[in-house]
Amino acid sequence: MEILIAIDNFLQLSLVRWFLLVSTLGLMIAAGMYRAQLSITELQLKAAKGNIASYAAYIETQNAAVIKAGSDYEQAEKKALAANEKAAELKRELERLGGISIVPSSCEIMVMQAINEVRRGN
Repeated sequence: MEILIAIDNFLQLSLVRWFLLVSTLGLMIAAGMYRAQLSITELQLKAAKGNIASYAAYIETQNAAVIKAGSDYEQAEKKALAANEKAAELKRELERLGGISIVPSSCEIMVMQAINEVRRGN
């Protein structure tokens, strides 16, 4: 019982009371600051997660565009090969016909030369 009386007498000192009051206030202020910092950090985390979702959607869009561009390229390449084959076929046909050579001259001469080339082809 004497220990409790000694503790009570110690706590009744005004210096100890002020120390306890200041310590309690300091701890409450620190707890409030840490709580505010935690709230801010949680908001930053939510914003970062939102950014990650935006970037993921952007990457998905880019991937789809790349895949589409690849298929478009393949289709264009097929069209180019078909056009090259058609051009080679037309070139062989022109060479078989002996070629058409129209020399710039007067209009009447050029028309006559074209008619002669057409007749020669038939």
